[in-house]
Amino acid sequence: MLADYDARAVAEMMGITTRRTPPAAPPTPATIEHAVEHGLPRAALHTLARRLAGTDPTRIARIEWGIVPRTTLERRQTRLSPEESERTERAARLFVHATRALGTEAEGRDFMTTPHPMLGGKTPLEAARTDLATRRAEHILHALEYGLAL
Repeated sequence: MLADYDARAVAEMMGITTRRTPPAAPPTPATIEHAVEHGLPRAALHTLARRLAGTDPTRIARIEWGIVPRTTLERRQTRLSPEESERTERAARLFVHATRALGTEAEGRDFMTTPHPMLGGKTPLEAARTDLATRRAEHILHALEYGLAL
């Protein structure tokens, strides 16, 4: 839902900024889209994984490899492919939504990393690999936000 899209929060979740003038122009959905199409910096994935995993390097690596396979990620020096960037943005967007719907980043993190029966036992982070499964996770969050039946 583009109306609910918080480009600034998504960019912050990935640790990216835009290089536009005037100085420090806030990110917009269009600037995030442009960054995804041209490949997000490799560091965006690491920043997101670190936000989800804390300081545990093993968990950080597992989260990164869940979004971009290990052997592929090892070949990425500076930029992710557009497809990898899209998966990274989807996970960041879902994490922002979970944090807002549940109230805190810790609760959002728990939601993202806990298997959910409505996702076939997958975690929402695993669901973020595809658009359709991400939409299912977003549906769960909307229901939680607005007190709707699941």
